[in-house]
Formats: sequence, structure tokens, C-alpha cells
Amino acid sequence: MFPQCYILAFLVLLTTASWTPPDSPQLPQAWSPSTPATSTFYWERFHLPPRQHPPVPQLASHNSPHAGPVSLACPLSNFTTAMIANSGHRVNDIGDYRRCMSSDDSNFCLLQVIPSWPLMSLGMCVPSQCSHDMVLLSLDQIVGRLVGSNVSFPNGSLACHMDTTDGERAGMLTVSSVWAILLLFAVVGTTWELIIPYLSKTSVSKFIETSPEEELLVQVETDEPHAVVAAPNKIAKLLYRFFKCWSATANFNRLITIPERISSTDVLNGIRVISIVWIIMGHAVSLPINPGPGYIDMKWMMDELIPSYAFGSFIYPGIYGVDTFFFMSGFLVAHLLLQEMEKTNKKHPNYLLLFFHRIWRLSPCYYIIVFTFWFIMPFMASSPFWPKCMSAFRLCNDYWWTNLLYINNYFGNGEECAGWTWYLACDMQMFLLSIAYIVTFRHNRIVSACAVFITALVSIAMMGGFTYNPTEISNYTATYNRLAPYFFGILLAYSLRVDKITQLTNIHWLRWCCYILSGGFLYSLVYLNYKSTVNSFQGTSWKAAGLAAFAAYQEFAWGVGLILLLRPMMAGHGGIVKDFLSARLWTPLARLTFGAYLTHCMNVVLYPSSLQQLYEWGNMQFFVMITADTSIAFSLSLAMYLLLEKPLMNLEALILPSRSTETNKRKKGEL
Repeated sequence: MFPQCYILAFLVLLTTASWTPPDSPQLPQAWSPSTPATSTFYWERFHLPPRQHPPVPQLASHNSPHAGPVSLACPLSNFTTAMIANSGHRVNDIGDYRRCMSSDDSNFCLLQVIPSWPLMSLGMCVPSQCSHDMVLLSLDQIVGRLVGSNVSFPNGSLACHMDTTDGERAGMLTVSSVWAILLLFAVVGTTWELIIPYLSKTSVSKFIETSPEEELLVQVETDEPHAVVAAPNKIAKLLYRFFKCWSATANFNRLITIPERISSTDVLNGIRVISIVWIIMGHAVSLPINPGPGYIDMKWMMDELIPSYAFGSFIYPGIYGVDTFFFMSGFLVAHLLLQEMEKTNKKHPNYLLLFFHRIWRLSPCYYIIVFTFWFIMPFMASSPFWPKCMSAFRLCNDYWWTNLLYINNYFGNGEECAGWTWYLACDMQMFLLSIAYIVTFRHNRIVSACAVFITALVSIAMMGGFTYNPTEISNYTATYNRLAPYFFGILLAYSLRVDKITQLTNIHWLRWCCYILSGGFLYSLVYLNYKSTVNSFQGTSWKAAGLAAFAAYQEFAWGVGLILLLRPMMAGHGGIVKDFLSARLWTPLARLTFGAYLTHCMNVVLYPSSLQQLYEWGNMQFFVMITADTSIAFSLSLAMYLLLEKPLMNLEALILPSRSTETNKRKKGEL
């Protein structure tokens, strides 16, 4: 009965505008059927006959048929005919947002309710004097009278137009200025880089390129060829080197440069790109529903599309793309850290340099995206559905500091600032935790490997336990529940340093057993995830014990499946699959996956939320949407790579020349 009450509320709220209760005074002239707003033009626009205004009985409760008229929190006398004309008149009819907002006397509210799927929407043009709470209370009163009991709409079901605040405008100008400064640096650095080759060796290029060991006197072109003047050589060199960090041509060339030396880890490049595309596809389906507007044909999606195995097995397991990134992050941290200690023959890394590099590499890009989401996105659109997004942006008012500290995955309970960035918080926390395990490996391999494996098993058990008995913290974003893939990645890095395991991968039948087991683990998760998701949509979810067992199994099976698949490939086996995943085409794209993850959710939400009406689902539309979202995500990532990500890497090499020298030697094969 309750979902039907929502539909009744939609219709009653709009039709009551024409009611004239028997004992009430006449409504203003604006309510007359002859006014232009109720003319044939409007009704033909919605393919409806002109509506008459017969007397309508007053609302009465079931227990009191002769009760008096309802005294609404948002009085009907404040409505005008134009407001009714600009409102929706049936479920999933959004109305005319732009006409409604063109009047200073009206405001637009969107009612969206998901008591269970499908989602139902209705646009309402209401008097500007009626606040969000007043409109929501009026809905409660109307439906309460209809059903004869108290009804309370969820607070999140109604979203009304929000004006941007002075603080948001100031933040927008500040963040825009930062991006403008970065762009200016890129223009100066690129121009300087392009001009230098055309300058005379005795002029400005000589002025810049003179080594620090030479005298601070350089020869400059003057009327006297042999004249010698003093010049601030060091300052010029520093300025040149600083701005050269932002040279777009040099940075782009570095992006597309593919190392000549083939590495055993090249197979990860293809997996990184495929995983990020998988994540984008999953978000392209889910985010247009929340916080986006949803689809007009949700019932068809519920009955036909969601149960489809072809669709579900392709989209729903996209959540494992995140686990794949955790796995690769654990592997690369362990592999590179151990490699550095092995090259220098040290038992401990330089911890200060290690943590500085991590923060320097991730934080600036991460922070500027958070502030862009917080302050720039509110100005990107104006639509009936934008207030829902505004609510998401303004979560940063309370939780922005958790992002800066990389603890946002424990706050907000699913309503944190820039919600998709919970991954970076988990990854940073796992990185800090893993250092002790990895350093221990240099002292005692068996102890370290056992400790890593036991920690992964404990995390798997916790995932199952908290799924069976949930807490206030989201199981999906809690670090202690997501450790298993990361630590399985560390185990893969350990295995590369065990010659016996490499020898075992050379055994043909054993290698094929690894592939078969890996395929079994990975495919079982795809199928079980599909079944679990469809059952939850259809209201026939597995019992708590079954969900807990599946949650634990998927954390184990995905990590083990990746180990069994990748370990033979890193030993040189794998055939056409290894060649495909290691193809050189993946290398530049793999370097952009970090930025693509940071930016993709903003553009995935922007398009559907900026529309004026709900849109229908279609296979071709879905293909175009996926292609556009992926292309835009990588394009934005490229821009961030050239403006911030790569320049910061160059600056790090400028600040820490010893690290840069060591890196260059490794590239040349000297280390």
C-alpha cells in the first residue's frame, strides 16, 4: 500500500490547487480556468485535453468522513496557475523547471521516492515562501489524510532548488585561480622549452645553460662582441628548471614514451586499464540513479534488464575492479620497495623519503579534485535534478578534513565528501600498515609471508562477520575488511623472489592447473555476484549467513585467482593473453588510470543530472554513454597529468636530485 500512497500524494498535491472546498472563500483570479496558464497550449503540450475545474470534495480521513479541509503547511492560496502548469502531472513527469525558476515567486522541488524499485519522480513548482520542510510536511499531511494514519516522507525524498552561497562562490574563484595558475605555468614552461632551441648559443641559452661550476659571468650579445657582463646565472637556471617541469611538450613525450626494456610487470598495464574501464561502466549505470535522476523506464529495467545475465554478468562484477587495484597497489609497493632495498643492499628503506614520495605523489592531485568537486561542480549545471547533487557537494562542508587526512572511509556512513575517494583513504592506510611486513621480509622471509597471509585471512573473516552482523561503519569502505586483495598482492611480490616457485611455473601441467583454478575462482565470483545482485533487486536476498559466506569468499577468491593467473605470466608464460595484456598500447593509458579514477565520477554524474527530464535506457545509448564517460575521464586525466601530476614528479626530481639520479640509472640498466 505504501508505494501507492506516494503516487496518490503526487497527484493530490497538484490537483488540490483547483479545489474549492464548499466552505472556503473564493480563490484569487489566478485560479480561473480562463487564465493563460491553464489554456489549451499547456495541456496540448502534454497531449491531454483541457482540464476542467469541477468542485472537488475536501480531504477526509477514513475514520472521519466529514472532517474539515486540511490546513496545509504550504497553503494552497499561495499557488498560482502558472505554478500548476509548470509542475509535473503524472509519475515521472518533471514539469518545466526553467519556466518555474524564471519567476521570483516560485521555486522548484523534485520528489523522488525509492520505497522499493522502481524509482518514482515528480516535479513540483511551489511558492517561494514554502520552504523544503513546509513542502515535505504538506505531503505528509495530504497522504496522512488519504490513508487515515500518520505518514512521514523520508527527508531525502524531496530536493528543492538551492542557490549557491557566498562561501561557494569564493571557493569557486579560489579553486579556479589555482587551475589558472597551473595553466599559466604550463604555457610559460612550454613556450620557454620551444623557444630555447632557436636562441643563439651566445645569448639567453648560454645564460641559462652555464653550469654552476663556471664563473657567474657570461658573454651576452651586444654591440661589442667581446663584452662581458655579470648575470644572475643561478636564479635564471632555477627559474628555467622550475618552469620546464610544466613543459607540456616534454611531459606529453614522457607520457607516450615506452621503455625499450621489457619488464615482467608489464602485464599489469593492460589489467589497470581494463579495471578502470570496468569501474567507469559500473558507475555509469549506478550513479545516474543516485545521486543522478534515474531513468524513466525503471520498471522495464527492473523486469527485463537487471535480471539479464548478459547485462548483469558484465556490469555488476565491476566492484572487483577496485579489488584489482588494491591487489596491484599491494604488489607494486612490495615489489618496488624490496627492489630498492635489494639494489642498495639495505635492510631498511629511507622512511622519510618513502613517506614524502607517497604524499607528494598522491595528495596534490587528490586534494585539488576534492576542492573542485566541492566548489566548482555546483556551478556546472542547473536542472530539476541538480539539487540532489548539490546535497552531495555540500557534504564536504562537514567532512572535507577527513579527505585531507585520508580517513574519509570511516566518516559519513556512505555520505562522505567525494564519496568515490574512499579508495584512496583505504590505499593510504594499507600502505602505512604494509611497510612493517615488507621490511620484515628482508630479515625473515617465512615470518613475513606467514604474517601477511594470516592478516589476509583475518580480514576475510572480519568481512564475513561484519556482513552477518553489520555496524554503523560501511563494510564496503572499511579498511580492515578490504585488506585481503592488497595483502595477496604483497604475496605475489614475495613469490617473485622465490626461485623454487619460478621453477614450478615452468612445469606445463602445473601451469595449466593454475590457469584453470584461476578461471574457476574468477568466474564463480562473476556468477555469484550476478545472482546476489539480482536477488537483492527482486527482494529475495540470500539469508544473512549466505551473504556473509559470499562476502568472505569473494575477498579470498579474487586475490587468489589473480595470483594464479599472474604468477606464470610474470615468469614469461601466458602466450597470447600475456602478449595482449603487455601490449605497448596500454603503457600510456596505464599512466593515466590514477587521474581517470579521480575525475570519472564527476563527469559520469554531470550529464544525466543536467537534463531537464528523465531519459530512457537504450543499448545504443548505454554504449555511447560508456564511450563518452571513458573518453572524458581519460581526457581530464591527461589534462591533470600535464598540469599537475607529471610536473610534481619533475619537481621532486629537482628537489631530490639523488633520487632522480638513481632512477635514471635504473632506466639505463646501471642499477
